[in-house]
Amino acid sequence: HNFVAVELSKPGTQILSSETDPETHTLRVVAVGMEIDQAMQDAARARMDDYGLGKYSLLVIQGTQGDMTQVEQLRTSWEQEHATAQALAAQVEQYRQQLQAYTRLDTITPSVATEARLLFPTIQELSLARLSTNSLALISTTNGKPLPTADATRLRQWLLARLDADSLIVVYKQ
Repeated sequence: HNFVAVELSKPGTQILSSETDPETHTLRVVAVGMEIDQAMQDAARARMDDYGLGKYSLLVIQGTQGDMTQVEQLRTSWEQEHATAQALAAQVEQYRQQLQAYTRLDTITPSVATEARLLFPTIQELSLARLSTNSLALISTTNGKPLPTADATRLRQWLLARLDADSLIVVYKQ
């Protein structure tokens, strides 16, 4: 409404909303900040006809500067709480991913052990664990000795790919 912008705006006052109600013929204006005094409201009412609003009555609902301060404090508080909630959500997601990484090895160890025994028949047992950022494979063989170098290299490459791991420590039990 051009009427509201021209006739009711003043420094230190913020118009939050303005709407006309055709049933009650009321122009309702909600403002906060510096008070729109009665004289300004009366002058605006006198000019409503100039804006094609002659059949409407003017209703100004306003808060005080203190109300504006409270609104600003509430907005700031909400923004801070929202930022904190977002940070906590990100931290929870990080913890969830870490937990999933740790528990994933427990879930897939039986199938990886079976596959490893099929690919490398001298493997008797295979256990998997996670140590901080490394995956650990603990392997025992039927003869109690490490796999030959070529097989050990193939096993290491296969485990890295199978576990989708960046790093791997392979330990042979004797």
